[in-house]
Amino acid sequence: VGTSIATQDYGVAILVPLMPFHIVFGGSRLSFVAGIVSVYLVPAVLFIGRISYLEAVSEAPSRSWPAVWIAALLYTPFWAPTLRGMPDVAGCLALTAATYFLWKSKFLTREPVVGGISVGASLWLAFMLRRWYAYAAIGVTLSAAFLGLLQIARDRDLPAFRAAAGGGLCAIFVVTATALNFQLPLIARILGTSYGDLYSGYKTTFGTELGEMGSRLSYVNWLLIIAGLYISIARRNRFSLFCAIASLLTFLIFTRTQDPEPHHSLPMFLWLFPAYAQAIVAIVSVPALKSRWWTAGMAVAAGLAFLGTFFPTGRQL
Repeated sequence: VGTSIATQDYGVAILVPLMPFHIVFGGSRLSFVAGIVSVYLVPAVLFIGRISYLEAVSEAPSRSWPAVWIAALLYTPFWAPTLRGMPDVAGCLALTAATYFLWKSKFLTREPVVGGISVGASLWLAFMLRRWYAYAAIGVTLSAAFLGLLQIARDRDLPAFRAAAGGGLCAIFVVTATALNFQLPLIARILGTSYGDLYSGYKTTFGTELGEMGSRLSYVNWLLIIAGLYISIARRNRFSLFCAIASLLTFLIFTRTQDPEPHHSLPMFLWLFPAYAQAIVAIVSVPALKSRWWTAGMAVAAGLAFLGTFFPTGRQL
């Protein structure tokens, strides 16, 4: 495993937590996918779903959390690569942890050393599991830096700037030290490779890339995400906006190299989920709509979107 982490683009470390499923249930495709779902997908869903819910609610309506959880569990971008047998969703768990630590520390202005170490370890873990998560790490870092500096400039808070700078240096040190210690051969090869030239055959136009991304969610899903972004601005849900900016930056950075496949787009859709959750919470929380039927309706809509992972007609419906 250590040699694989140090030298291979797609290391086997991501498969180690899945070994109990192989031992108990055998080496079938079903047991492999079940392992990915149980070990990686469900924890990532619960993690991002819970954070998104807590940041979206203004009071705490009891019916919102089940609706958000169901929507997260049936969020098709998580399932599309997973059902193909790709364990890349594991990186979403690490990215969600990094996102949480950045947000909890208010972009490393509070407890900067602990926060910086936690963020750095989480980002390196995502990179270690799949090297292309480096694009997502850059995206979320730039988003945090932009919003953090904007808030510091608005408040004219020099101590907060010093704390954030110290926390950022801690995060950079952790990422650099762990990468050089455990992955020096891989890092050397990455630095000596022009991935723009290597993947030029996988690069199309920007319009085609947008179309591919758009086709991975139903029209209703996109409508809810757009509505959620609008509501987030109106309600000042900065967490949702922070994640949306990270998603956009990751897309722009990644598409400079190649078109994102379903597994490459995982972090982009991961960070769009808080806006999706904000729209769901807003709908379920409307006083005139506080009924189990509306929660059930959201579950049915999410279920139809989930069917689109398997059947194109279900996605269009």
